[in-house]
Amino acid sequence: MNNRQRMYSSNYKARRYILEVMKGTDVYFKEHTKRKSRFFNLDRDGKENFYFATDFFNVFDGLCFIDGSLCFFQIKTNAWPSSSELDNFLNDKHGFGVFAINVLPKKRLLKVRWYTNELYCM
Repeated sequence: MNNRQRMYSSNYKARRYILEVMKGTDVYFKEHTKRKSRFFNLDRDGKENFYFATDFFNVFDGLCFIDGSLCFFQIKTNAWPSSSELDNFLNDKHGFGVFAINVLPKKRLLKVRWYTNELYCM
């Protein structure tokens, strides 16, 4: 199985898990294409700047709603994402959930890990 096939398979398993087990709705996967999305911010001086990203904020593969709350998610095969990357993203943000799904195809297993900050807890 090549990398693209592995990604499609992992995404399918994760999507079914979000829909059936986690009771998520409106599951959306950000497409990985050669065209990247542009994200805008203001710097400390009030000057507008931007960056390009393949994923949501260069971190998340998709988003969904669980119990009416917006949740961003990241999917990995055979590994967990870097906790520091997710913790850094959550450092100054609140009002939504973040979780990672680890798909282990050889063991036919899927695991979920939630990441929270002190202002939001699922």
